[in-house]
Amino acid sequence: MWNSSDLSPNDFFTFPKIKNRLRGQRFQTLEESVDAFKNAVLDLPANE
Repeated sequence: MWNSSDLSPNDFFTFPKIKNRLRGQRFQTLEESVDAFKNAVLDLPANE
């Protein structure tokens, strides 16, 4: 079994949720993609 202390719970729980929210979207610029990521993070409930 592979184990690394460098991985945080965010790698397993938060990022997949954000990825699902952004799935299928296309962005014209890097700034648009960063803004979409920030909005997806801010839209997550605090307990997640």
